Parts: sequence; structure tokens; C-alpha cells
Amino acid sequence: MERPFLVVDTWDAMAMNHEEQLRTAKAIMMTTYVTNGRTILVEETKETSFLDFLVDGVVSLSSMDVYGEAEAGRVYEDRLEKRTAREMEIKKLRGIRISNKKYTFTLEDGRFRSFPPFLKTYLSSQRR
Repeated sequence: MERPFLVVDTWDAMAMNHEEQLRTAKAIMMTTYVTNGRTILVEETKETSFLDFLVDGVVSLSSMDVYGEAEAGRVYEDRLEKRTAREMEIKKLRGIRISNKKYTFTLEDGRFRSFPPFLKTYLSSQRR
């Protein structure tokens, strides 16, 4: 049997008081440990939560509107096209050194794809 995988989306939607949250989180973590499974708890908050101290990793996703060039290099003079820029910030990965905390990503065609970080050394070597 493959390792079980549990996703709780969203943790915030489970209307519980603090004591019930702790009990539920402990039960989920014990089940994950006993079954050698993996768990993702989705939380839709910017504030630090008690879960941040219990889990092995914390990743924050954000998006913003950016204005710029249109498709095929055409620039609209009367207005600039609005696009969504998405960013992933790795806040914690237990036992792993995080060399780059932020990555841009896309959900184009319903698929998650991240882009490599911008590297100054790469640009310097291209100018030669």
C-alpha cells in the first residue's frame, strides 16, 4: 500500500475552539505518524498559528495584480494589461536549509509550476 496522503482544506473552516483544534491536530499528526503518511493542512490566515510550531513546513502563497505588456509584445497605450503575479514563500522546512525563501509560480492550465529564482551571477555571465 502507498503512503496515505491527507489534505485538510481549509483548517480555518473547521469551526472549533482552541482546545478542540489542539486535540484534532494531535489526532491528525498521530495518524500520519502511525501510517507513515503525509498531511497538508491548509490555513487561510497571515497570522502565525499554533500549527506553525507543530508542523515540519510552512509555506505562504500570495498574489498581486501587476500591469505591463500585453501578449505578443503589443503594448496598450490607453491601458496596460492586468495580470496576476503569484509568489510562494517558504517560511519553514524542518531540517532543511532554505537558500531561497521566495519563488514565483503559475497555475496556468490548472498546473502548479514554479520558476527558478533570479540569479545575479547568471546575468553577469551572459554580458560577457
